[in-house]
Amino acid sequence: MFAPRMSGPHALFGDIARMYGAQDPESATLRGVHLNSVLRLTPFTMAANVGSAALTVGAFWPAMPPAMWLWLAALLAMSLGAVINWRQQTLAPRRTASGRTLQRVTLHAALLAGVWAVMLVAWFPGATAAQQLTMATLATGMLGAGAFVLSPLPYASLAYTGIYTAAALGALGRHGDADHASVAALLGLYSPMVGIGALAAWKKSSTLLQAQSRAERQERMLAVLLQDFEQNAGDALWETGLDGHLTQLSPRLAELLDIGPEQIRTRPMLDLLQRDGTPEPTDLRHAMDSGRPFRDVAVQVATASGPRHLAMNGKPLADELGRPQGWRGVVADVTEQVRNEQRLWQLAHTDSLTGLANRFSLRDALAAAVREQQHGAMLMVELDQFKAINDTLGH
Repeated sequence: MFAPRMSGPHALFGDIARMYGAQDPESATLRGVHLNSVLRLTPFTMAANVGSAALTVGAFWPAMPPAMWLWLAALLAMSLGAVINWRQQTLAPRRTASGRTLQRVTLHAALLAGVWAVMLVAWFPGATAAQQLTMATLATGMLGAGAFVLSPLPYASLAYTGIYTAAALGALGRHGDADHASVAALLGLYSPMVGIGALAAWKKSSTLLQAQSRAERQERMLAVLLQDFEQNAGDALWETGLDGHLTQLSPRLAELLDIGPEQIRTRPMLDLLQRDGTPEPTDLRHAMDSGRPFRDVAVQVATASGPRHLAMNGKPLADELGRPQGWRGVVADVTEQVRNEQRLWQLAHTDSLTGLANRFSLRDALAAAVREQQHGAMLMVELDQFKAINDTLGH
């Protein structure tokens, strides 16, 4: 698997070799992404080449060397072939690419640089000062622009830059003017920096693509885990936007809230929880108004099978600037737990035979009255011979 490493030049070229030669699916996808980023710019780069060729021919017009026509025809043919290939790739875009495909792109970049090298070596030495200025300016611009455009494919970028630099130095050497020695020295300093910049751009983009690929894998894994969680657990996930509407509805959440797609689109979540005589979810509303995370907020929902008791957990969502974006959380069905607690309370506070309040209910009522400082009176009724009835007939 390809993974760029943050180390020296040896490791950098090792990373490049692995990207070109690795056979795993991730490397093939990475090659495809880099290739597509170059292909998308093909019409613009070929237009720049044709325009530069026209300016070069214009600089020599009308005393243009006859061989320059052949040079112009070769450049136009290569540009047309590149545009045709771009058009075919646009009609049938590829998600992956092989190392051999990248090698063909490197060959095309080298041939294109070679065509321009012919122009520099053949006609720069004998050109006038104005013609040399035009050619030097075009060569410098095409060198930097080509290296930048081809930076996603480092071998192609280095081949293009190297051939261009060698041709420019050869043209200056053939001219033999001592004044051009400083220009050659500057070119010798500038060209390596262009290549280093292209390699740095490739490394940065590859690292970013690798991080995006890992994030996508983790997102897919998380989606599978969440789906499995909802299918095998009693809980469900919920998420709302700034308008309070649910942004998505899973089958488990629809079951717990007893709602359908139409209700989701027209009513906020808090309104969905308050329907058919269900008490208003005041606690939940206050918890969300506070803007802080909350846990186990009790909510009762009316469903076709009767009241359902839910426990809501949630936390606020925010963007990278800290601006609120809604809420996200988990809702759990605690209906059975609430019913069991109610049943236990009833058994503890009522008489099992008559269903009337027992001595524990009396104690709780008296404690509440004392705590709230309520005034009142208590009446105690005695039944004569009641103990004998209990002893003979049972409680």
